[in-house]
Amino acid sequence: MARRSTRSRETRPFWLRLGLLAGVLAVLYGIMALTGTLTPRLGLDLQGGTSVILTPKSTQAGQKVNSGAVDKAIDIIRQRVDGLGVAESEVKRSGNQIEISVPGRGRSDVVNLVGQTAELRFREVFTSGAAAPAPSPTATPTAGATASASASPSAGSTLAPASGQPTAGASASPTSSASPAAASSPTATTPPTPTATPSANAAATPSATPAPSASASAAADPNTPPAAVQKKYDALTCAPAELRASGAATDAPGDWTAACDRDGVVKYLLKPAKVIGTDVKTASAGLLSSGGTTNVSTGEWVVNVDFTGSGQNKFTKLTEETRGKQVAIVLDGVVQSAPTTNERIPGSAQISGTFTQSDAEDLANVLKYGALPLAFEKSQAESISPTLGRHELKGGLLALGIGLGLVILYSFFYYRLLGIVVISSLAVSGVLIYAAVTLLGEAIGFTLTLAGIAGLILSVGVTADSFVVYFERIKDEVAQGRTTRAAVERAWPAARRTILSADTVSFLAAAVLYIVSIGSVRGFAFTLGLSTLSDVVIVFVFTRPLVTLLVRRRLFTSPKWSGLSSSKRAAPDGAERPRLSRRVGAVPAAGAPAGNTTPQGAPAGVPPGQRPGARAARPGQKRES
Repeated sequence: MARRSTRSRETRPFWLRLGLLAGVLAVLYGIMALTGTLTPRLGLDLQGGTSVILTPKSTQAGQKVNSGAVDKAIDIIRQRVDGLGVAESEVKRSGNQIEISVPGRGRSDVVNLVGQTAELRFREVFTSGAAAPAPSPTATPTAGATASASASPSAGSTLAPASGQPTAGASASPTSSASPAAASSPTATTPPTPTATPSANAAATPSATPAPSASASAAADPNTPPAAVQKKYDALTCAPAELRASGAATDAPGDWTAACDRDGVVKYLLKPAKVIGTDVKTASAGLLSSGGTTNVSTGEWVVNVDFTGSGQNKFTKLTEETRGKQVAIVLDGVVQSAPTTNERIPGSAQISGTFTQSDAEDLANVLKYGALPLAFEKSQAESISPTLGRHELKGGLLALGIGLGLVILYSFFYYRLLGIVVISSLAVSGVLIYAAVTLLGEAIGFTLTLAGIAGLILSVGVTADSFVVYFERIKDEVAQGRTTRAAVERAWPAARRTILSADTVSFLAAAVLYIVSIGSVRGFAFTLGLSTLSDVVIVFVFTRPLVTLLVRRRLFTSPKWSGLSSSKRAAPDGAERPRLSRRVGAVPAAGAPAGNTTPQGAPAGVPPGQRPGARAARPGQKRES
């Protein structure tokens, strides 16, 4: 009973390690099941993707493109791609063009986003009106025209200070609260709607009298817009979408301009910008809160914009000058929102609208890294087929299968039943690496490419090498005459040092390669380093406990079945180990060197003066002559 209790105490730590590993694997695969992430992300060469070539617009006018501006644009686009978590994407220069390749089908939206100029400007609204004319000259504006013709303050369409209220909430388009007929021009009793609202006749014939009245112009700004900009505003219909997107993107910040809202429903005549994108320090996406003491989330996604030191002063001055008026937040010539300023706002701003979480995060990512120094257009777009990559993948998997088969055959041939340990360890290592690669794809956007698969194939050799080191150390201990159980315990410290040294060198090489390389080579280095870490975990937490537990079974102590036989091994000094005779006075075999003798020639072990075979005298008793 005591012996069984002692054995249980000795094996308990090893069972705990195996249980810990099983628990970790259960947690990892549970997370995969809950998140629905069951397969790794594949790279551009395995699943195909989208490739787009961007050309600077200035080249179309025959202007020389600044090489430094193209390099800066590439750096900004790379930062945007990394910020979106799109791994294994390629951004490279080809002359004055920029080529962007993104893995995955249907990712053209990502290409469009990272190639966006992202010119952010805050402009005071001079006037606004319905974008499209009414169906007939005598028709009354429809409900849709009414909804977009005038603006009234609401919870999400005002600029307010950061304390107690949303910082600078904004709606994507003005909210209607009055019909065009009722609000032909602003009055003293309608401060929230300082801009002129077109009447039914004005909506029917936008080119007749689209400009605000003299009193409205005087109330909004003493300056009048240039005739060319006024003409552009009069003719602006906000359709099609391509024309809306090209609005103020090419206009200088100090110029008047005309632009449309995101939905193409309202058009705006805008004054020169007072705050621009270079005044933005950082941007982040978040949920709009209701303010007050409860600060409850409204469920509306917004983009919080923090300004630099000079940008804060400019924004504060702008909100002070436009109190009771609309301020348009314009991104690449499109009005994202046009809130009404209620009071002076120091500090930051908040862009709100009909944003989803993805829209808000994408916009924040674009604003965070600044505007591109050049405006680009897509000169070529194509889909990349994964056919070639799949063919190479089949070849790689075939090589992996052949390699595993050879390792298994070698293990059973040389280590007999210990080959079970090799197969089990390789299987657990594969399960662990698969879960890690899959979850890392969801967490950090890691994608598996052909180069990464090559790193995984190489890891089979790294893992098998650890087994060989450990098993050979055990065989050395058995050759020195120790039992299998004792050999396993004594072999571990030396094998552990060797395994850690080899894995450390392998991991450092992978880390250096990952740092200094680019492109698909980094995928190879990443999977090699990940596999090396997995090897350390498997050897310490699985292989070592499993071997220790198995050698306590009688079958694994048999030299014939364990693969740890020492019959063919020589002693450390190269000579056969001496056999100890059980008989004290045994005569050496013929031809063998005689044993040690006494000076009188008596065999070893016989006291001097005593005949061989004679009894030794007891104390106090005379010895026979």
